[in-house]
Amino acid sequence: MNFSFLNLSSILKKFLIFNLIVFLVLGIFTYLYLSAIKPNLVESRSNQHSTIINNTSNHIDRLDIEFTKESITEFLLSTRFLFQNLDRVQLYDLNFHL
Repeated sequence: MNFSFLNLSSILKKFLIFNLIVFLVLGIFTYLYLSAIKPNLVESRSNQHSTIINNTSNHIDRLDIEFTKESITEFLLSTRFLFQNLDRVQLYDLNFHL
């Protein structure tokens, strides 16, 4: 009784085994692709954020903005062009209060 496993199995088992092999191969290639491009995506995003943070800090220093709610709100509304690539801007004081 040396029959092959695939000869005795049903069509459903053959289909499931074939799908398992195909999706394993696709999953491995997807993982390799994402692991290859992820560092570039993270690096470019963090570089953009660093540039925006540095520009904002320089503008706050140059314009002598006080850290009150009214002055920060006025600053943010007057310099919208600084934050065009951002969805949300949050500023914290030294005690980490928003």
